[in-house]
Order: sequence, then structure tokens, then C-alpha cells
Amino acid sequence: MLNNIEKFAVWYQEKTGYEIDRQLIHDFNNIDKQYVKFYFQGSFFSGETECKIENGKFDIPEYSFAYVLYNKDNGREIDKTGRYYPNAEKFTLEQIKELNDPKLSILISNMESNIYEYVVKTRIGNYQPVMDGDVIMDKYYYRKYKLERITKDEN
Repeated sequence: MLNNIEKFAVWYQEKTGYEIDRQLIHDFNNIDKQYVKFYFQGSFFSGETECKIENGKFDIPEYSFAYVLYNKDNGREIDKTGRYYPNAEKFTLEQIKELNDPKLSILISNMESNIYEYVVKTRIGNYQPVMDGDVIMDKYYYRKYKLERITKDEN
């Protein structure tokens, strides 16, 4: 018998053609971490804000483009997940180039020089490199789980 995570992974692959690493998806009804750190756009670097998770639940602020979950031991972050990107879209270097947008020239240069295989366009419109362990939660993820609306756009 498949659990909710496995059912979602099968459904997602059927809908999108992409396979999901089941180890990277957390069950929103059973969060075992104590803290969540939200990332937001800053002038030169991303800003961060930390919140304690109460009763295994948390709300994602509108200004946040990503978050991580973790525990603490003597004030030190442990058991940290990759970044979760809600309502985001993943791009390869070739896909970014095909957009033919002069505003993306610095992003293209950064992807080439840092050898980023993928970037993600976040729900607030900025681009971030995709690292090992990151999870891109696109519109299919939210529709399937009927999670709280996190953006004004329901596409």
C-alpha cells in the first residue's frame, strides 16, 4: 500500500513526466522539525528569518521565496533540509538562453561560470541556483495537496 508521499510522487510523474525523489518530499501533516527559516529577496544577498514550528505546522509568508526545515542542538542548526521552493519553476541553461531576454545575461554568465545545471525561478520572480537536496514545488504540488494558497496567482 502506498503512503501519501508515494501516491503524490506517482501522480506527479504521470502529470508532468518528471520523477520526484521521494526522500525529498516532506509530509505537511507530519513535520518532525522544530524550526523553519524563510528566505526573502535582499539588496545583495538573500535575507532570512527564523520561526519555531508550532504543532507541526507553519504558514509561508508571501514575501518568502524559499524555506528550509531543521532542528537545533545547543543553538546550532542540525538535520537541515535542502531549500523548498514553493510555486517555482526549474530551468536549464539552454531554457534560459531560449527566453532570449537581455536582462538574463548576468544569470546566464553566472550559470556558465559556476557550472549550475539548473536554476529555479521563484514565486517572487528572482532566480536561484538549484543545489542537491532542493525541492521545487510547482503548481501541481499545491493543487494535489490542496495546501493553503500561497500566491495570488492560481495558474
